[in-house]
Amino acid sequence: WLRYAAGMAATVLLAITAWYLWPAADTPAGKTIAASHIEYQCNGGERETFVLPDGTTVKLNSNSSLIVPDNFSKETRSVSLKGEAFFDVAHDAARPFIITTHQMQIRVLGTSFNVKAYEEDNVFETAVIRGSVEVTLARNSQKVVLHPNEKISLNNSAVTAVRWEPAAAKQPGAPEKIATVQPVTRNRDSSIVEISWTEDKLAFAGERFPDMIKKIERWYNIKVLFANEEVAARLQEERLTATFHNEKLELVMEALQLANGKFHYRLDKEGNVVITE
Repeated sequence: WLRYAAGMAATVLLAITAWYLWPAADTPAGKTIAASHIEYQCNGGERETFVLPDGTTVKLNSNSSLIVPDNFSKETRSVSLKGEAFFDVAHDAARPFIITTHQMQIRVLGTSFNVKAYEEDNVFETAVIRGSVEVTLARNSQKVVLHPNEKISLNNSAVTAVRWEPAAAKQPGAPEKIATVQPVTRNRDSSIVEISWTEDKLAFAGERFPDMIKKIERWYNIKVLFANEEVAARLQEERLTATFHNEKLELVMEALQLANGKFHYRLDKEGNVVITE
């Protein structure tokens, strides 16, 4: 009887354990259930769209994660972002929607905007498409309000924010490391560069070569390697403006190569790009 009872107890314990673990196994791909939050994740080369409990639509870019706490949408709608995401926030005047990143916090009531906050990047950005947002800089708690078709670009070591004015930008003695508020960047077809990725377009707008490389690595889930430091140093300040729609990696690299003619490349056996002389 004791052996039978022990066996039944073990079976019940196993069933209870499985019941607690089952929701995590049954969760859709890219989402992980934790004790106090849900985390949405996108790996390199992936882009996903999902809807939060309040009706807000979020598009998550490659190598990005969004943490949504269990108490989301009760009093305030707060999330934490690493990487890049486009938000179309459901309007709710009583409950602001707040996004916290490494360098800034964004507060809105109902609007659509893009946030780029990769911690390894030199620049963080918030670009507003519709409505307005309030951005608070983490370094000094300075607040900046953005309106439609405006963006704020924040240097990773920035301490203050200013409105962009061409005449004032050239004044001697102006601080070099600042956050600037300026119009969003538009392609030749008037589409907005900052949200091109949401349409499966890899867009460059006069960006430095190292920044383009980071985008390419995330987009194709590969690594870009340099054969030596001399090649890397020579390409530091090279720039390109171009848009690629669902193009293969080889075509993008050939365009970069033709644009400056200062390097060659090959693909290694893992599919990574190796840049040579």
